[in-house]
Amino acid sequence: MDASGQQSLARALTESDGELRGRKLGDFVLRESIGEGGFAAVYRCDQPLLGREAVIKVLHQRLRESEVVLQRFMREARLASRLSHPYAAHVYAFGVEPEDGLAWIAMEMVHGTSLEHWLRKHGPLSLEMLVPFFEHVAEVVQDAHDHGIVHRDLKPSNVMMIEYAGRVFPKLLDFGIAKLVDDSAALDATVAVDADEPMFSPLGESGRQNLTQANATLGSPPYMSPEQWCDPLSAGPRSDLYSLAVMAYEALTGEQPFTGATIAAIGEQHCSAAVPALPDRFPAALNRVFQRALAKSAADRPATALAFASELRAAAFPSEAERSGLRSAEIARPPAQRKIWPFAGAAALVVAGVAAFTLMSGARDDRALVLPAAAIAHIAEPPPPPPAAGIVAPAPVTPAAAPARVAVEIESTPRGADVFRLPSETKVGATPWHEELPSEAGVQLYLLRKSGFADQRVEIDLRTGGKHAVKLVRLVHRSPPTPSASPSPSPSSPASSPPVPVPVRHKGDPVDPFARTP
Repeated sequence: MDASGQQSLARALTESDGELRGRKLGDFVLRESIGEGGFAAVYRCDQPLLGREAVIKVLHQRLRESEVVLQRFMREARLASRLSHPYAAHVYAFGVEPEDGLAWIAMEMVHGTSLEHWLRKHGPLSLEMLVPFFEHVAEVVQDAHDHGIVHRDLKPSNVMMIEYAGRVFPKLLDFGIAKLVDDSAALDATVAVDADEPMFSPLGESGRQNLTQANATLGSPPYMSPEQWCDPLSAGPRSDLYSLAVMAYEALTGEQPFTGATIAAIGEQHCSAAVPALPDRFPAALNRVFQRALAKSAADRPATALAFASELRAAAFPSEAERSGLRSAEIARPPAQRKIWPFAGAAALVVAGVAAFTLMSGARDDRALVLPAAAIAHIAEPPPPPPAAGIVAPAPVTPAAAPARVAVEIESTPRGADVFRLPSETKVGATPWHEELPSEAGVQLYLLRKSGFADQRVEIDLRTGGKHAVKLVRLVHRSPPTPSASPSPSPSSPASSPPVPVPVRHKGDPVDPFARTP
C-alpha cells in the first residue's frame, strides 16, 4: 500500500472511530477502533455490568444495506455463539440495531500472541511443540465442523498462542464471518475483489512474500485450498483441513509450501504444484502426511481434522505409532498427483490482470471491481490413467488411531454452577459437567461460580482425568443490629402486660375519683 493509501485508510479509521466511540450496543460500550478489514471494523469495548473488556466486530455499511445479508449475519452469529470449546474465542452477544441496521458481534478479548508473530519472533516449532499444539487446533476446528460451521480463512494470524503454566494453548478467532461474506457474494452470482484492500505487501527481509487477506470472499491466498480458487462457495470442511495443513507445514519448516510473486502464481501452485519435500532432518512419513492433507482433490484428504492430527502424531513419533499397532507405512498414502487444469487459463489471467491493474494504477475508490462468476473456472480433473499391467492397486489406508483422551466430570452441591476454564475464564458449561480432554502431562484449572456461593477452583490432572465432586460454600451476609429510639421494655414490665379495660360510666353512676376515664 502506498503512502496515500495508508493516509486514506487512517482517515477512514479515524472517522469511523469518531462516529461510534462511546456508543452502547447491548451491554457493551464501544471504545477505540483497533483494526479494520474488508468486511468489518473491530473495536475495543467495555462491559460495565461484569467489569470486563471485550471486542466488537461491526459489519461494514456496504454489507449492511441488504436485508438478506443481515439475516445471514444473524444466522452465522447464532452458530458461532453455540461454540463453547475452550480453544475458540467465545461469543458473548450479537445483534442488529433497529435504528440504523448496525450489525455487531461481541467476542472475548484474547490476550496472547498470534502464531504469525510467534513464528516471526521465535522461528519454527519443534515437533514436540508442534504436534500437541496442532492437535488442540484440530479439536476446535472439528468442533466447529460438528456444529455446521466452516471457518474458510484459517491462517496464522487467526490463531492466538496463549502461554500458561509452561505450556502453550491455541485460541482460534473469527468463526462464521467468512462464510457470511461468501454467501453475500452469491446474491448477484459474482465474485467481488475489493479494490480498496491491499493485494499484498512488499517482500520482507527473508524474501518471502507476506500476503494480507486480499478479500473476505477469496480468503488468504497462501492458505487457500484449490477449490477456494475455482469455486469459493463450494468450500467445505476439508477446505479448512487443507488450510490447517498449510499452517502446520509453515510452522514446522518456517516456509509456506506454495509461494509466488503474484496472486495468480500462488493460485497455480496450489492447484497444480507438488508439495515440496521436507528437509531430511524430519521423519520421512511426514512427507506422506502433508501430501495427503494437501491433495488437490478434497476427496483425497483425511476425512476429518482429528484424523489429520492423528496422522501427524503417528508420523512425527513412529515409536508411539508402533506401540499402538499403526505402522508408519500405513500412516498416510499420498494420492495420485492431480492438477486443476482450467485454472491456469481463465482464472489465473483474470486475477493476475486485476492485481496488476490495482498495483500499477494506484487508483482507489469506494467501489469494488466485480469479476463475472463465469470467469472463475470450476474444478476439473483429467480422467485417471488406466492401471498398468502387473501393478497391484494399493491396499486401503488404515485410519490412524485417535489420540488418547481422558474423561473429566465435575459435579457441585448444589447443582447449576457455571464452569469456567482458567486462565481465560471462558465458560464451558454448568454442573454437572463432563468432557473428554487430550491425555497429557500437566493440570488444567477450572472455576465454579454460582450466585450466593463462594467461587471454587478445581484442579484436573490431564493424565488421569476423573470425577470431581465439590461442595459450594454459601455466602452469609450479616447486617449490624439497628439501634432503636427507646429501650425495649422487659418482659416483666407493665408495658408488656395486656391493657386493663377501662370501665364505662353511665349517666347517674357515682364518680370514682381514682378511676381512669375513657
